Amino acid sequence: MKTTKKQPIILHRSLGSPYARKIQTMLAHTGQEYLSVIASKGVPRPIQEKLVGGYSRRIPILQIGSDIYCDTKLISSEIAKQTNRPELDPLQQSVDDKMLMEKIDTQHFVEMVMTMSAWEFIRCSFSLMPPQHACKLITDRAKLAKKIKDKKPDVATKIKYNHSLKSFFSEIENQLGKRPFLGKNESPTALDFTAYTTLWYGHKLNGLKQASKTKNITDWLYRMDAYGTGKTTEIGGNTALDIAKNTKPRPIPENMKSSPKVGKPFSFKPTDGLS
Repeated sequence: MKTTKKQPIILHRSLGSPYARKIQTMLAHTGQEYLSVIASKGVPRPIQEKLVGGYSRRIPILQIGSDIYCDTKLISSEIAKQTNRPELDPLQQSVDDKMLMEKIDTQHFVEMVMTMSAWEFIRCSFSLMPPQHACKLITDRAKLAKKIKDKKPDVATKIKYNHSLKSFFSEIENQLGKRPFLGKNESPTALDFTAYTTLWYGHKLNGLKQASKTKNITDWLYRMDAYGTGKTTEIGGNTALDIAKNTKPRPIPENMKSSPKVGKPFSFKPTDGLS
């Protein structure tokens, strides 16, 4: 029978995922307890496929009852609403912060990934997760690389990416200045968590090799890491499916029902270029 009681937060994540780490840290910062479903490091992901279809390649996925949230912007926005923390909602930030967050997500994270060596990726994978998960990830990414072979950057492009990353690190270092976080608050905002995704992963990959004299970033990373990943309980994927089956989704807002696209097929393309 369908219920209307408050449902637990369920985070579908893969081990070592920088985007999952972002959401875990945000949940820890806001004091939210959550359940966790560990997804495979590559497709197929049968549990997540039943929830979101082809979007199952994209991790993390947030589930609250039978309501499913994909993309960390929407997940962050939902956490912000649940905890009454508008400073964590990417959709409610200043124009300048929105522009910087977009640039970090669509450009700098891609640059970080594209400039890493195969050895850095392998070493990072085995340091962040158990061997069986690391092997699965490496195999999955090798298969994926064959499909996007034409996107592999040449030497000139890698030099360009490295230069861009150095400029990015310098910008973040200067913006921090004597502040504890990137905004003017004494606590992190959506901009901090967006930057944390790239900087945390870059630090794990290669110690932010493109950075130099970035004490502010180092101290900031320490403060962000200190939040940890919160209080969580691991559950099986079938338990999450049962929760989805036996709960009632929240009503769809009327303004979302008036679009001429309702009921029609659509396609989407991730903006970070990694799928």
